[in-house]
Amino acid sequence: MNEITSATERAPGKAPSTETGVGVGLDGNQPSRAKALAKEVPAYPSRIPLVGHLFRGWSDPIGLFQEALAAHPGAVRVVFGPYHYVMVSSPDSIKHVVTDNAKGYEKSRNYDGLKIVFGQGLLTSEGEFWKRQRRLVQPAFHRQKLHGLTDKMASTTRRALARWHSEGAPDGTVHEAMMRLTFAIVGETLFSTDVDGDASAIGQALTVGLDWTNEYAEALVRIPRWVPTPRNREFAKALSTLDELMFRIIDARRAQDEPGDDLLGMLMSATDETGKERMTNRQLRDESLTLVVAGHETTANLLAFALHLLAVHPKWQDAIVDETSQVLDGRDPTFEDVQKLTVTRAIIDETLRLYPPAWAFERQALEDDSIAEGRIRKGAIIGISPYVIHRNPEFFPDPEVFRPERFFAGAPERHKYAYLPFGGGPRTCIGNMFALTEAVLALAMIVREHRAEPIPGRTLTLDPKVTLRPKDDVPVRLVARDQAREA
Repeated sequence: MNEITSATERAPGKAPSTETGVGVGLDGNQPSRAKALAKEVPAYPSRIPLVGHLFRGWSDPIGLFQEALAAHPGAVRVVFGPYHYVMVSSPDSIKHVVTDNAKGYEKSRNYDGLKIVFGQGLLTSEGEFWKRQRRLVQPAFHRQKLHGLTDKMASTTRRALARWHSEGAPDGTVHEAMMRLTFAIVGETLFSTDVDGDASAIGQALTVGLDWTNEYAEALVRIPRWVPTPRNREFAKALSTLDELMFRIIDARRAQDEPGDDLLGMLMSATDETGKERMTNRQLRDESLTLVVAGHETTANLLAFALHLLAVHPKWQDAIVDETSQVLDGRDPTFEDVQKLTVTRAIIDETLRLYPPAWAFERQALEDDSIAEGRIRKGAIIGISPYVIHRNPEFFPDPEVFRPERFFAGAPERHKYAYLPFGGGPRTCIGNMFALTEAVLALAMIVREHRAEPIPGRTLTLDPKVTLRPKDDVPVRLVARDQAREA
């Protein structure tokens, strides 16, 4: 397979591939717990007193995390001003934090900004309230429900393809086009509503909101929201735009005699264990907005990165065309068809390995704890970066190389916690199968009718904030296959 070369991709400050190794597990031949508690997780040295790695963390977090974990495989401490941040990359230690001792950790302080945007949705809530909401939301993502949503995904994608044929396919605006497509899909599947007219305003509002939360998380001194700085005013306007759309859709649905059979209808009909209490409008807003971002923002990023990789590796586009020809025979995919598009799914899985939209997530220790690499003090922030973990050569040989066959049936098995595109443990993304179905279906339909081509002279630069986005879009144009044949 061809490598992803520096001529087509440039991640900010990306360190060269270095074997990161895997830490010793918490069972078997590991140090005793008492001994583990007696040592600190090794620190990555910094040349700047007091602030530590703060400036590098602001400018190049991916490069910093790669270099620190290459120097100290398994786990390493970095310092951001007064805060000690423990990066963990050992699959066994990750399993301990997110699964075995999940009750010993909660979302870190760096999620405070996200809580302002998403309220008490599944992404940000904790404890018994989170458990209650998870139980209420879970039925909306059962396989049978997803089966019924696939037709809406296909018909919405078909409308986008028809628009490209009449108006012109995206040329250097692929990420923007994927944002519009996935927002339309979310509108149809979540709300049974055509939200295409809101796509631009919502896209801008989400960008402002997510950028603001990233800045809020990184700030050593957080300026209160009520202080009328230009950035706070811009954020307030963005939040108002998001609220207006969510409450407008909820109010319109409340006015109907029946809640409907889409995801919003299921959320409105769901009751707690007593069978009496339903979600308030505010709870519906928080969960709906969380699902909009999960089904819109992150999936758009995934599709844009997939089309970039396919532009660089055109033989995999041909593999998708061959597969869709055999499986679909000219028609649009159904839910059963999506399960048969195994090559397309492997391409999506490999894209998630190289460019996971949720490129890093965090936990904060509620009590003293330990992992094989050393002590975790109460209050410590634990950082887990799928972007870095997915580049561990022990589990992914030649980790920088695009190889979808890693995910073919019969490929060597790997540690469950070495591949975390949707997180892990009890808080694994509830919409993972929704997102995968949406991504496989959309990619198959797009590549069947359009060829992805690299734009000469442009490179891919990553923008690692709350989610991993391409900065300034991906350097790709889409060309209709019938047009390409005529040329």
